[in-house]
Amino acid sequence: MNKVNEQNEVILPNTGKSLTCEELLPAILDASTDGIFTVIPTKTSFRISHVNTAIERILTKIAEGKTISQVLPTEDARWLKHKIKSVIHNGRSCSFTIKTGVFYGKDRPISLTLTPIQKGK
Repeated sequence: MNKVNEQNEVILPNTGKSLTCEELLPAILDASTDGIFTVIPTKTSFRISHVNTAIERILTKIAEGKTISQVLPTEDARWLKHKIKSVIHNGRSCSFTIKTGVFYGKDRPISLTLTPIQKGK
């Protein structure tokens, strides 16, 4: 297991280099074969701050930097924003399966897991 210093940086083995959690997150997300995206709350919505390689293959460069409302149909966006607010409020992960055509052009079940993360952790 990697060591973490007082600044909450991970010390890489055999190199002595340190990386912050924010620097490690994109590499960890891109290593997954599951589609993963991170969102940051704004005043009126949630901005998609990073999508991993698995989602980029499906939503090629249309999601990163946009809000959930700009990427998903209105009903799906409204539902997802409500669920994200709930996860942020209670601080616990939750999982759902929804049917949407956003990713594949026709309605297919998509499993979602929402997990709150805090900057620096």
